[in-house]
Amino acid sequence: LREMKNLCAKGVFISNSQISDEDKKSIEGLYDEFLQRENSGFDFAAWRDGIKLVGWKELEKFDNVTLMNDTCFGPIYPMDEIYDEMEQREEIDFWGITDHDKTMIGMPGTNAPTPKHIQSYFTCYDQKVVKSKAFQDFWNNVKDYEDVHKVIQEYETALTGILEKAGFESGS
Repeated sequence: LREMKNLCAKGVFISNSQISDEDKKSIEGLYDEFLQRENSGFDFAAWRDGIKLVGWKELEKFDNVTLMNDTCFGPIYPMDEIYDEMEQREEIDFWGITDHDKTMIGMPGTNAPTPKHIQSYFTCYDQKVVKSKAFQDFWNNVKDYEDVHKVIQEYETALTGILEKAGFESGS
């Protein structure tokens, strides 16, 4: 959070679990808005709720929007260097720290083929993606699935393809 605070004009901290006042106080100043929510729908529903909290009109004003979770702790490398590198790759419209190659088997819950996709624990979308109908429709239609496999199938492994089909380029 400290590293990201220096990079982001606005930070929204979303928690799917109860945070004590003491713990909340320990991260005070590292976010601009705090959203406490029920633990439903996993990360995608939490990000959807954060997007709703800020609103599309506000989000569209930023150069980019980063979505991240606590799957990975760090950073190990300075984040400003990563953002600088990715911003220099002008052909990229959205990116993540890592991607997942297409596989013939392995889709969680079905073992079906898995499309190439940006892994969702850390993604960044530039302004033209955030303003797009494809991006907004995706987030406006995220449901609170109780099965994490459904979240992976419908959201994590699908979003990259949805955005690429809309004409955007991804990178990692």
